[in-house]
Amino acid sequence: MILTPLNKEMPVELVVSESGNVSVFHKGRIAHDYSWVQFDQYANAIQFITKEGETQDLGMKIHKPFHAALKKAREVFLIEVHADNSIGMPYLIKFSDLVE
Repeated sequence: MILTPLNKEMPVELVVSESGNVSVFHKGRIAHDYSWVQFDQYANAIQFITKEGETQDLGMKIHKPFHAALKKAREVFLIEVHADNSIGMPYLIKFSDLVE
């Protein structure tokens, strides 16, 4: 089953360093329990896979300048931003092998 893109459920921001560190900042609680994350370079998308096997796209086009750094990524930090702009504890999710 394909879920509604995450950016349609809440505001999200993607931060990627050149070395492959990836963080997704989100406002609001995520309703799903993810098993892993994958980067699909052909669809220019980051997809979260739930423990039930459902797929949820981040909902942002991943532009080519980010591709090289995302190929180095092995984990993603999900970080909730609260209403007062404080942040919650980061939640670590592993990247799967890249979809190629």
